[in-house]
This record gives sequence, structure tokens and C-alpha cells, in this order.
Amino acid sequence: MNQEINNSQKEEKLVLMQFYAEWCQPCKMMMPVINRIHDRKYF
Repeated sequence: MNQEINNSQKEEKLVLMQFYAEWCQPCKMMMPVINRIHDRKYF
């Protein structure tokens, strides 16, 4: 997913950028946390 974000699109919302690679174990460990944050509509 490639989306360009500029300042006018943020509208005072928090932006979280997650970089992920399938071979990266810490990335895999963070995915449940990121999913919970997303489910709670913090962003």
C-alpha cells in the first residue's frame, strides 16, 4: 500500500508508520499490538 500523506490530510490525527518484513521477527511480534491499536480506532 503506497499512500502519500501530507499535513493537510492529518487533521490533528496521530499517524503511525509501521515498516514490516516477513523475515523480521520483531516485526512479526509487533503485528498483534498494531492490530489492537487499529481496532481501538486510535488512528
